[in-house]
Amino acid sequence: MGWFTDLSVRWKLTVVTLATSTAVLLMACAVFFVYDQVTARRSLVRETQALAAVVAANSTAAIAFRDAEVAGRILSSVGTQEHVLFATTSDAEGRVLAKYRTKGLSQDPVVPPVPADGHVFEGGRLFISSSVELDRELIGKVLVCHSLVPLHGRVARYGAVVLIGFASMFLTAWALASRLQSLSLIHISEPTRPILVSRMPSS
Repeated sequence: MGWFTDLSVRWKLTVVTLATSTAVLLMACAVFFVYDQVTARRSLVRETQALAAVVAANSTAAIAFRDAEVAGRILSSVGTQEHVLFATTSDAEGRVLAKYRTKGLSQDPVVPPVPADGHVFEGGRLFISSSVELDRELIGKVLVCHSLVPLHGRVARYGAVVLIGFASMFLTAWALASRLQSLSLIHISEPTRPILVSRMPSS
């Protein structure tokens, strides 16, 4: 590290302070980012599961009587949620009775296998399945597809916060390094004074 030894005291202090602060900040950011993403995903799953469960509960009669019109009206209620992209109501054999698709979606998404009353993250989307039962017998299910745009928005905001944090850290480290340099030069110069005086030739 020849470049480091060639630096002035001020720059050496600045580099050491910045390197230490950066390492600590990166570790803290990584831990917080992972925690935030896991928490946000769990929250999104719970909210979407609750929505699918409400639609499933209200669709019991429509599925039992195979009333596609009523099933469609009930299913359209998912449109009140901005990031719901697609949803279906189907019977126990998988025949679709009603379908919802947001205006911004040009075609139906490819639906991966979703376990009963479970969820799957795939293709930047969340798929939720909620069973519909009548007298404890499975008569159908409701599938809801939710966009992950809210999670992506959290990542963008988090990145902006990290950049602001690094800028603040750099300014703080610069000020601290300047202060440490001035203190170091004072302490270095003070003990040299009596030595220089003692070496002066006597008249």
